Amino acid sequence: MRASDSARFSRRRFVTLAGGGLAWAAAACSGAPSAAPAKSSAPAASAAPAGAPAAAAPPAPAPAPGSIPLQYGTITKTAWGWPGLIALNRGLLKQAGFDVEMTYFRTPANGAQMLTAGALDLASINPETVIRSVDNGAPLRMVATDANNAPYSLIVRPEIRSFADIRGKTLPSSGPREQTTVWMKQIMKANGVDESEYDFVVVGGTPERMAAIESGAVAGGLIGQPQDFQMMAQGYRRLAVLSEYVPDHPISVHAARLDWLQSKPDLAIGALRAIRDATRWLYDPANKEEAVSLLAREIEVPEDLARQTYDMLVVQLKLWNPDLNLTPALVQKSIDFLGSIGDLTPPLPTPDKYLDGQYVQRMNQAG
Repeated sequence: MRASDSARFSRRRFVTLAGGGLAWAAAACSGAPSAAPAKSSAPAASAAPAGAPAAAAPPAPAPAPGSIPLQYGTITKTAWGWPGLIALNRGLLKQAGFDVEMTYFRTPANGAQMLTAGALDLASINPETVIRSVDNGAPLRMVATDANNAPYSLIVRPEIRSFADIRGKTLPSSGPREQTTVWMKQIMKANGVDESEYDFVVVGGTPERMAAIESGAVAGGLIGQPQDFQMMAQGYRRLAVLSEYVPDHPISVHAARLDWLQSKPDLAIGALRAIRDATRWLYDPANKEEAVSLLAREIEVPEDLARQTYDMLVVQLKLWNPDLNLTPALVQKSIDFLGSIGDLTPPLPTPDKYLDGQYVQRMNQAG
């Protein structure tokens, strides 16, 4: 899928801010040469006299702020992407040299196609999609965590008062075998509603599901934060919280092309460090009010709803790993999930087929 195909859904250019992850991937992805390091304007030094000690080579100059293009993507703009919004708005990734073009793709499959084809360099995407893509031959790897839980709310229209009222209705989906579809079926089954008693329609992520609920096209759907709080304030009902049915399952990871990672490891580490530092900044209580204001502005919700979201995601759930460390055990959860729905067959593959954690490891070792 080309980047322009996604633009009509939600494509946004950040001109003076930088962000994302593997900025050097943009050039590699498009087939253009990698961005060259900044060149010094100083004249070449004359040769040292014979017998004089050799002078140490000067360090390579850092890239100018905002000089390295990066195409970064995620399925939708919610509070789950809070660290990335901080890295963009507070200039952390710009300081690391990145100029970001942000793309919001419609479904995880769209994101994987764009990442594989080169329309994206780095994507926040659900791990199951990466696993499926790798198994289909895509040169992708998970490199870091993103959101380590799935705190969706099942938001329904005001006239839906119980699960029984969903019978005969239509529900939104991001795809027939995507996480949210399978999880919705689990919630319905646990509450006595058989899969044959309702329909699905492919809609997209939280903003699209929200619009479909408001229009009456669907009876309800899984909504992220802070949009779930926003809808409840408007009179919609929360029928369930997904984490009560699916605890501690990673909802998203950061993934990139394998060849990019191998060819430009230092830039990958620098980009991930900026995202890690944004995550740590978010967890500092001294930054709460600034973080709340930033989220309210970016998602366009009142600050009281952004504050409720902070209390839920930052204080209670601690949604993000402050070191970005993606463990094999977390990847195994996604492998087991795909095995449970028949997308993978025994013997199940091991996490190292999909995970390359060396960049985060080296980043954290360097401090």
